[in-house]
Formats: sequence, structure tokens, C-alpha cells
Amino acid sequence: MSNKFQKGFIFRQENCVGCGGCSVACQIHNELPEDVRFRKVDLYEVTSADGRVRDVWFSHACMHRPVWQFVRQLLSQSALTGL
Repeated sequence: MSNKFQKGFIFRQENCVGCGGCSVACQIHNELPEDVRFRKVDLYEVTSADGRVRDVWFSHACMHRPVWQFVRQLLSQSALTGL
């Protein structure tokens, strides 16, 4: 698919339920084979200050870029969001 207007992919962490729809949408948009994914969704257990444990889904983006670019983006986002 060619879309000269699309510049990014919006992901809202607070709405993520781990369905993997973002991964499939990316796969279809980039015309990838079934076994290749540029996005990946992981489940993490997070413990709050009061000791409560909850599940948090996280959609990793841009897995097709060089690793150093991905790490730099992730670190800058974590500094902004406090993750």
C-alpha cells in the first residue's frame, strides 16, 4: 500500500488491551508476509507503590529501524512518561 500522507502510528498506552490489532494493521500496511512483524505487543506486570500488581500491555513500534534508533526513541519517551 502506498500512502504518502501517513507519517506515523498513534498508540495510546492507557487504551491497550493486548489484542495485537496494531501489529496486524502494521503488517498489512507494509505488505509483510505472515511470519514477519514490525510491531510487537508484550505483557508486563507492574507493581504500584502500595504493592498492587497489575498487567500492562505495551506495543513496541518501529521494529524495522536500526536498534540504536529504537532505543533512543524509547528512552526519550520513558523520560517524558515516567515509565
